Amino acid sequence: MTLPALFLTLAVAPAGGAAAESWRDQEAECHRLADTAKTPGGVSADGLAAAGDACRTASEGAPTLGSRAVLVLDASSYYRRAAEAGHGEALCRSAAMLRTFAAQLDAPGAEDRPHDRAAVAGRLAEIAGRCPAGDDPAGEPRNTTTPPPTPEGPKPGTGDHKPKPKPAPARRPLRIAGGAALGVGLALGGGMVAALVRGASLRDQAEALRDQHSGQTIGADDASTFAAITRRGELADHAAIGLGVAAGALSVAGVALLVLDAQRGKAARFALQPSILPTAGIRLALEF
Repeated sequence: MTLPALFLTLAVAPAGGAAAESWRDQEAECHRLADTAKTPGGVSADGLAAAGDACRTASEGAPTLGSRAVLVLDASSYYRRAAEAGHGEALCRSAAMLRTFAAQLDAPGAEDRPHDRAAVAGRLAEIAGRCPAGDDPAGEPRNTTTPPPTPEGPKPGTGDHKPKPKPAPARRPLRIAGGAALGVGLALGGGMVAALVRGASLRDQAEALRDQHSGQTIGADDASTFAAITRRGELADHAAIGLGVAAGALSVAGVALLVLDAQRGKAARFALQPSILPTAGIRLALEF
């Protein structure tokens, strides 16, 4: 071996060994600090946080993902115990470390380690929303700054100006009553037309039956049929008359209500009281 090659070998070998010893030393220091953090009264939060820092530093120099995963999970455990003992920043350090290692596990070409990914995701889920320093492990850091006031003024609901209540919609009882009365009147008008058609049809049947027996004696059956048809025709005519009167009255009342609603400037009182009497048909009482 030539002299330059020998010098090169001696220069490179200690450097690689020093790098390997560095993360091993940090790993040993991590567990040593965790042991010394135990006190007669409990545990030292600062000591456990220092142990987590040492394990995190060791994980950054570990040569493989497997050894790095062990150190990261150990550091996360020490950070969690430090947070339980009262260390305020331990969870935020753990969250940042776990997110960095999760990105390394998901990097293209990285070794497939599903168990380590699941363990890291579980640790992140445990401390989600519990980081007191504002570094949310589930996403971007929280924005705790107050936004500047907008030129339009204070937001609705703040300050001395209370939002004005919305005006209640105006009630239109006259319009409702008028529309209902007009609708019923039109419906009764349709019934009147149907009764008129029915009466005209029955009269035609009676005339046809009478023409068949013109100049002849009508039998008992035909006479009974003729009387029944005539009676039904009369009833249909009476029904048409009653429906027509009611339809006209309701239609007029409905139109009057709609006109009164359009002219709300005048104070008026209106009452529509329909009643059905056995002898007089339908009676309407209008009161102003």
